Amino acid sequence: IQGTDLKLGVGRAEEPFEGIGRGVLNIEGLPVYRDAVGGIGTPTSDNERTKMDLGTQHILAIVNGYSGQEGLREAAEMIQELLKKYTSSNGGEIIYFE
Repeated sequence: IQGTDLKLGVGRAEEPFEGIGRGVLNIEGLPVYRDAVGGIGTPTSDNERTKMDLGTQHILAIVNGYSGQEGLREAAEMIQELLKKYTSSNGGEIIYFE
């Protein structure tokens, strides 16, 4: 991720976006998170340039809450538990935005 801010917007016609393992995708009309360079993720795909590898030391997991706060809480806590179980992570911090 480049820069210090993420912005949520709507995908534009012919906006460049290469999904991880999926090639170039049409994200027109989809919600898209953008950093200083461009789109990093949509609800269905993350950008190839943001994928993890063996050298990754920090992650940002964004969970969109389509089924209300309870479903959002469950998903975020599951991510934390998986990070603790399978990595040397402390699970990180959960921050909720409305």
